[in-house]
Amino acid sequence: MKKQIASDKKIKIIFLTSGIGLGGVERVLLEYIKKINLNKFDIKIAFHSEKDKYFEEEIPKEIKYKYMQSLKIEQKIVELKNKNIIKRKLLREIYKKYNRYLMKKNYYSFSKDRDIIIDFKDGKYFKYLKKLSKKKKICWIHGNIEDIYNLKKEKNIVEKNFQKMQKIVCICNEMSKELKNIFPKINERNIETIYNPFDIKNIKMKSNIEKEKLTEEYILMVSRLDSKQKDFLTLIKAYKYYTTLTKDPVKLFILGEGKDRNIIENEIKFRKLDEKITLLGADKNPYPWIKKAKILVHSSNYEGLPTVLIEGLILGKIIVSSDCKTGPREILMDGKYGLLFPVGDYLTLGTMLEDLLSKNLEKYKEIEKNILEKESIERFSDEVIIKKVENMLEQVYLD
Repeated sequence: MKKQIASDKKIKIIFLTSGIGLGGVERVLLEYIKKINLNKFDIKIAFHSEKDKYFEEEIPKEIKYKYMQSLKIEQKIVELKNKNIIKRKLLREIYKKYNRYLMKKNYYSFSKDRDIIIDFKDGKYFKYLKKLSKKKKICWIHGNIEDIYNLKKEKNIVEKNFQKMQKIVCICNEMSKELKNIFPKINERNIETIYNPFDIKNIKMKSNIEKEKLTEEYILMVSRLDSKQKDFLTLIKAYKYYTTLTKDPVKLFILGEGKDRNIIENEIKFRKLDEKITLLGADKNPYPWIKKAKILVHSSNYEGLPTVLIEGLILGKIIVSSDCKTGPREILMDGKYGLLFPVGDYLTLGTMLEDLLSKNLEKYKEIEKNILEKESIERFSDEVIIKKVENMLEQVYLD
């Protein structure tokens, strides 16, 4: 007889993640917790750090959440810079040990009543829950596996940890194939491919809100200011090259905030592009910026399933993206819905920008036509994805 869940039973879930800030992973989690059926699931969220709480007010009031790391201790560790070397080293070690103790305690007490534990950040936080080894676990992978894990040193350890999971969720087909190839001992039935969910109607509605500075033409990149992953050097060099190909270059706007703002600003000044490239800072609603852009550009070295490319398709934008692992090629269907350039190839990117903006290419019209196809965005619809996730959670609970 097939197992069934009692009608009055709520499956108790906890998501473990870094924070609720500006990154794509955080926005995806928000989409899940807003749309998942709370009559069937009792949800908690364990945020690792309180530093990253940009979207905290958007968490539904029915969902309990807690920050695992003490902000006071984090601040104390920072303040140790003013101490002498011996005292600084000693106190830092004491604070770090106490901080680890508190985190393990917080993770355990907040998670022990759950039926299923989901590490939504690539499995980074399961190490704090070794006492709950018998709980059912799901690991959600959001990036290129070779970039997330130190496979040279820890491949066997990572594979053993994955074998303990009831499910491993990859957010695109390319990632699932990569996981199977790297870790052949993982049971294929435990690997699920689930795209990130998008509220298509809401994105289109928010894109109609008026913003300042939207009267001029511009190229747009929406991204966390992280030079290593997002490769702003290639973007800036490509834009500089593009300006040599045209008499009247369209400006470049970069929407986002992050730790590498100073590095990016210095590169812009070094290339003498201060009047052509603008760092707009963060905006909780990027959609009007995307909607009005002439071209949406993406220059990453690596990704998972880049959220902004899907948002660009939803808003009918011409997209130029690096052909990095993983996601862009799959989202753009091998170039049907946008152009792809080799990672780090600033000359090709600069040439593509000039070709598209001058509209010399028939490819421009072809892509514009293709984007209108329902298939380009329906595969990312929240209704389809949320149902798939709920079915998976029920299956894991019953198994």
